[in-house]
Amino acid sequence: MISLADAIHEDAVLVHPAADDKWSLIRVMCGSLVEAGQVPAGSADRVLEAVLVREESMSTGMEMGIALPHASVPSLDSLAVALAVLPDGMDFPAMDGMPTRIVILLAIPHNDRILHVRTMAHASRLLHDESTRNALLCSTRPAQVLSALHEAEARLKQVT
Repeated sequence: MISLADAIHEDAVLVHPAADDKWSLIRVMCGSLVEAGQVPAGSADRVLEAVLVREESMSTGMEMGIALPHASVPSLDSLAVALAVLPDGMDFPAMDGMPTRIVILLAIPHNDRILHVRTMAHASRLLHDESTRNALLCSTRPAQVLSALHEAEARLKQVT
């Protein structure tokens, strides 16, 4: 099973990020992937462009306050993940019309479709759990977010 908690570097966990809308949030999150060393600086523009193009085609806002902006990126060698916690919510047009409060951005190597599908499915399944969402929303530091994710993934392993 893919572990989001292991894939996310603490520098790519943003609690109350400074962003006015989903477009600026995506830019900030992509920047955090570079700062965390998950995306080489030379690939940063390609990652940002791929995620923005994907988001322009259809909003990745889901239900229950979750958004999963994502893209497959030819220049990436490995999965890059950023997570933002927005306790006050943000308009990220979602299927249920509710504000988005948890955003997981996924940049996935273009040649790995299986990783793409499995990562998206795992993130959705993980965040479907209300206690996981609540734990993330109560976190005030990146380390707490990662700890909450580790605990949620451990619970998920016990169920499957």
